[in-house]
Amino acid sequence: MNRKLIACLMVVVLLFSVTTALPTLAQDDDEVIVIGTNAEYPPFESVDEDGNIVGFDIDLFTAIAEDAGLEIEFVNTRWDGIFTALAQGEFDVVISAATITPEREEEVNFTEPYFNAGQANCRACRPGRRGPNP
Repeated sequence: MNRKLIACLMVVVLLFSVTTALPTLAQDDDEVIVIGTNAEYPPFESVDEDGNIVGFDIDLFTAIAEDAGLEIEFVNTRWDGIFTALAQGEFDVVISAATITPEREEEVNFTEPYFNAGQANCRACRPGRRGPNP
């Protein structure tokens, strides 16, 4: 299957899961959904020269909130403790280029992944060598 098609399908699944869950966060029409993020990981989230939090995650969540008719506020916070702050109610939602780990899943609920970081280890090969053997 084409990688672009898979990526599009993952975004659609994310949009569906978040837009069906977010209205339950807003009890009043005037309530603002507070979103924690660590804006130190471009292109997903960063702070521009004017002090605005920008990036892919920010654009994605802004589009979801607009579609759901919700008012949101992004709060830039430190990465250390971001999930603890979410669990303690400091934020309603967190979006911050986070990988899903079993330890994090014990602390908070995740949507379906919308990006596969494809993390891997690599090392330099000696000249004239190919393959996994040193």
